Amino acid sequence: MKKIYTLLCSLLLAGSAFAQGPADALLIAENHYEGTARTLAMGNAFTALGGDLGAISINPASSGVYRCNEFTVSPAFITARGDSYFNGNPYSDSKTRFTLSNTGFVTAVNTGNASGLLNYNFGFTVNRTNSFNNIVSASGYNSKASILGSIACSVNGLDPTMLEVSENYEPYNNENIPWNAILAYDSYLINPITDTNPQSYIASTENIFGDGSIGVGGRLRQDYYSKTYGGSHEFSFNFGGNWNDNLFLGVNLNLISVDYTIKEYYSEIANNSLEFDDGFVSMTSDYWQQTSGAGFNAKIGAIWAPAGGLRLGATLTTPTWYSLTDSWQRWMTSEFDNGNTNSQESPYGSFDYQITTPLRWSIGAAYTIGGLGLISADYESVNYGRMKMADGNGNTNTFSDANMAIGTGLGRCDIFRLGGELLWGNTAFRAGYNYYGSAGSLVDYNGLPYYTYQSTSYLSCGVGFRFGEEGRTSFDIAYQKLIGDNYDKFTVFDSYEDVTAPAIEVNKGLGKLVFTLAFRF
Repeated sequence: MKKIYTLLCSLLLAGSAFAQGPADALLIAENHYEGTARTLAMGNAFTALGGDLGAISINPASSGVYRCNEFTVSPAFITARGDSYFNGNPYSDSKTRFTLSNTGFVTAVNTGNASGLLNYNFGFTVNRTNSFNNIVSASGYNSKASILGSIACSVNGLDPTMLEVSENYEPYNNENIPWNAILAYDSYLINPITDTNPQSYIASTENIFGDGSIGVGGRLRQDYYSKTYGGSHEFSFNFGGNWNDNLFLGVNLNLISVDYTIKEYYSEIANNSLEFDDGFVSMTSDYWQQTSGAGFNAKIGAIWAPAGGLRLGATLTTPTWYSLTDSWQRWMTSEFDNGNTNSQESPYGSFDYQITTPLRWSIGAAYTIGGLGLISADYESVNYGRMKMADGNGNTNTFSDANMAIGTGLGRCDIFRLGGELLWGNTAFRAGYNYYGSAGSLVDYNGLPYYTYQSTSYLSCGVGFRFGEEGRTSFDIAYQKLIGDNYDKFTVFDSYEDVTAPAIEVNKGLGKLVFTLAFRF
């Protein structure tokens, strides 16, 4: 998912209002195939290979290679790790989650023909095409910047009555007022400064000094935690055919489910409450967001075996049309040295919208070396600059700025996959490599880039065993790891006036362990 969670961190904790944008669209649009343990171990370089239920998501013609029926199930464990550096302190955290990477079946129907259409096949698979698992933990001390100072500055000039929840007024309905500011005001964490016009605000972590300046009153411990999880699963209804054992064709009708959850926590704790004029002791801010919905597309593919062990493959996938719902809620608490505590929660927010992702295509080549093994390579291309966003009614005007930013900043992404398999009796040894090129940059209203996506690479390996009558039962294991330095730098709240918000630097790690049990009959 390429660092998008870090962008969301800064936007969600500091942003004035919840808004979907190019980062959200790209998060949904990317594909990081998992499939079976065999396909994952070989880097999912299966455009020209087929013959595996994990490969049906990559090339629908994969089913045409089958001459028998097969059922597979692939449980998986995904471990996300984040090594962070914040306010001078290093911190590491990790989280492992269980999921299902693949399950499905294919059935082959023999036509009895000696030439021409030799068999046609039907298949149904569920393959995981994206994992959103990430984790960041950070902690450190700061005496120069506070999230509450940032919030206070964000509402300067606003009448206090616009922030106060009452029986006759609900400020959360005003899209121009930050939700975190409403919570902070109603928790007494920001307060209006008397006799200022236009109205100015001061945070409970700030003091007014003798020269009239305002700044953080003392040393604060700042803690941040973010966890994202969920994924996209592709439900493929497949039809494939075998023409003369050298041309295999297939088509998928795909339904894609999306489930993405963010949980964030941030706190500031006074090292000594006596340093703060307001008697500030602590504050906490919690945020929850879930994105859920579905999309659909169609994919066609072909595999051609022109001679010997050579195979060539190609696919074309239509744009994917998504209908999504974002739901979210915020909480905030405060504590002061006079014993007063406050706890506030926002209402439940919800917004429906649509994303249309661009078409993608791939080509591949594979060569089988007798009974010794094989090598395979794929190239896939997608132009993310052609994505479009619209509201729940299909109106693109709602997202005119986001669509402009997508077309200006994002562009073509080049994806390479390489895999190999070495056979030794009933045992197979596998290895693979994935490269995902940069999708481009996120740009501001002037078209200037403020964040550029990095390219990412994965290494994978695995082993497989066949046993039983004619080797019709197989058990495979694969492990994939994100490699290289995958650093990001972000702030959890906005800088304000002449105060620079502290940045968190994080190096992301991701590992996937997949097991596949397959039965052919």
